[in-house]
Amino acid sequence: AEGRPAAGYANVLILVELKGGNDGLNTVVPYADPLYYQFRRSIGIKREQVLQLDAQTGLHPSLVPLMPLWRDGQVAIVQGVGYPQPNLSHFRSIEIWDTASRSDQYLHEGWLTRTFAQAPVPPGFAADGVVLGSAEMGPLANGARAIALVNPAQFIRAARLPR
Repeated sequence: AEGRPAAGYANVLILVELKGGNDGLNTVVPYADPLYYQFRRSIGIKREQVLQLDAQTGLHPSLVPLMPLWRDGQVAIVQGVGYPQPNLSHFRSIEIWDTASRSDQYLHEGWLTRTFAQAPVPPGFAADGVVLGSAEMGPLANGARAIALVNPAQFIRAARLPR
């Protein structure tokens, strides 16, 4: 297994959504910006430990497994994303992100649910998406073809039970 997709599955999206508790500036580090070190004297990642992505930014050293994927063009990092007319409610903002709606619009389906509804599930798959570690479906909300695995180990054990 060299990290290549199986025949017929060249387009796979892996969305990693870090909800709460993630320090974005210590995940994707602006190591070339002196203000980063000025304001993060005790918590900033040392320049020599940063995994350099380019001349300005790098990754936290614990993300070294992503570097081969980065070099192969298989990882994209999107920063500074916002939406017009920001809402000051944390919970409403999450809904806006998950549904890709305007702040004056209330959608029930997640943006991935709407996207996946436009195409059939690939052969051999039972679902468009799988959410790991949470029952919150986020961008896959209200999708009939999505699964939440709060406890992946429990799911694997159940799958091995005799039928």
